[in-house]
Amino acid sequence: TAGLIIFPACFAYGISPDAGPSLIFLTLPRVFSSMALGRLWGTLFFIFLFFAAEQFLSGYRQKLVVKTAQEELAVKAALEAQKGGAEHA
Repeated sequence: TAGLIIFPACFAYGISPDAGPSLIFLTLPRVFSSMALGRLWGTLFFIFLFFAAEQFLSGYRQKLVVKTAQEELAVKAALEAQKGGAEHA
């Protein structure tokens, strides 16, 4: 749905639509500047965009922490098993 706003705005403002993810930072400031209270709406939009990205990335950070902790526990368990086996020999 973002393409319904971004791509027509690219053509209206003469921005090449093949710019990739940076299109949002090239196109939307121009769209907001042409609106009433555009500076306010633009600021709010980019603040909310930041929080959305942070929320998205926090899920990946959580998975990374859990995976690292599981691997650490597995290594500790293997070392304890080797240590226990060496004591009985």
